[in-house]
This record gives sequence, structure tokens and C-alpha cells, in this order.
Amino acid sequence: MNSQLLPALPCLLACALAAGAAQAQIAPTRFEIRLWEQEGNVIIPLARRLYSTRFDAGRSRVIGMEIVMSHAPANGSAIFPVDCELRAPEGARPGSQNLEIKVATGAAESRGVAMWIRAGDPAWVPGDYLVHCNARGSVLGEVPFQMAMNPPDASEIDLHVKQMHLFPASGPLPARDQRDYTTRFPARKTSRIGVELEFTHAQPGGTMSIPIDCYYYPPSGQAMGPISFTYEPQADAISGNAGLAMGWDSPGRWSQGQYAAVCNIRGRPVAVERFTVD
Repeated sequence: MNSQLLPALPCLLACALAAGAAQAQIAPTRFEIRLWEQEGNVIIPLARRLYSTRFDAGRSRVIGMEIVMSHAPANGSAIFPVDCELRAPEGARPGSQNLEIKVATGAAESRGVAMWIRAGDPAWVPGDYLVHCNARGSVLGEVPFQMAMNPPDASEIDLHVKQMHLFPASGPLPARDQRDYTTRFPARKTSRIGVELEFTHAQPGGTMSIPIDCYYYPPSGQAMGPISFTYEPQADAISGNAGLAMGWDSPGRWSQGQYAAVCNIRGRPVAVERFTVD
């Protein structure tokens, strides 16, 4: 089924200069394109971007694009225009992006971000893609990436992890509609941090239990966990969720810093998320 390219949201760190600002001449010495899978249409923070060149065609909807450009220190503020083209495999529509990268006075590195947004089912036609960028008629750089139909995370019901959420918890696990999903936790107030996985799958047609083990990796690198729980879908269900929390009865025991949360099904990693305790 053909996918459809929706208009990309306005890109960048900033897209306008004050009237009369001095314009510097920018000559890039390095131009790098980085891609990651978005959760939605709001650009996620830099610390949470998991860069990749391979994505799940059945799950991905939005692919974030970050451009990192090195250049001589700018002698004035400027906007550097970049044109990017999405070259797609047969059966998929191409796309284009017009970016404006803000360069600050004295800066030797500048960044811009944008998104490639697709709709349909699957959202992306499986195959090989290429992002190709140029400016003022000169090629700046390109990056290939692949959209693939990943094998199921549990083959017996064609189960796939749709999304991973983190949330604070204290005492009994809060009901799903009372969970405050976040990736930032205050160290002085947080006692437990919960993890929840959303699934899509075929109808089980009977009783089934899928084992899940999750681990948190703190700044020290020493794994915390496992957090072990099961997903037990209804016989006629085609989606669902499961989760659990880990931590202490009282707050103040989480080390500050960047963490990674990794969940496995039968020993195989199926979901990764980053979070911060500060």
C-alpha cells in the first residue's frame, strides 16, 4: 500500500533573525545527517535521540532528522539554507525539506532539526531510502537508511512492541489512566520508576503469557533489575499493555544522571528508552 508524505513541521532551532542582523559567509567543513525514530510530532530532546539507520516500517510514523554542520567561527549571525530530498524505493513517494539553520556569531558548529512524517498502513513502504542535502547548488551530504518489517517480538501471536513508557510510582502500581508518563524524574521526590510496554498482535484465541524482563542502566553502568512481569492478553484482543515499577519505599535513593531502560522478551531486547534523574 502506498504511503503518503504529510507536510513536515517547521524545522529548526530558530528560523528567523532580527531585522538588520549581520550576515556571515558560512562555508561548511563538516556536514553530518543523523536520524532517529520519533514518538510523535514534537522534536524530542537531544539526550533522548537514539540515532539509527534502520527502522521498523510497521511501527515508525515520524523519523527525526538532525543536521550537524561545522564551519569556521562566524563573524556575524546568519541563516544557512539547506535543501534536503528524500529518495524513496519503488512504491513509496519521495519528499523534500527546506531547512534554515541559524548560525550564531562566533559559533563553529551549528545544528538544525526537522522531521519526515508518513501516514498509511504501513506508514513506510519497506525498502532502502536516501536523504540527500545540498545548499546553493553544492552537495553537502547524504545518509542512507532502511525501512524493514521487523520479525515479531513474540512469534506465536505476531506480537510487536508499539511503544514504551516510563512513569513515577509510589506504593501500589497506579492505574494506567493515572500514570504521568515522563523521561525526567526529580531525585529528591522519586521512590519508584515504572515501565510500561504497549503491544499490537494477532488474536491469541486462548490463554497466553509472554514473559518480560526490564533493566535500568544508571550512570555507573551497573544494571538494576530485572523488573519481571508478564503480558497476558485476552483471547480476542489485538492490542494491550503490561508494566511494573522498581525502586525503593522512600525517595532520595536514585543516583542523578542519565539512565537507559531496556526491556527483553525471552532474552531479546525489544524496547529501549532513556531517562534522566536530576
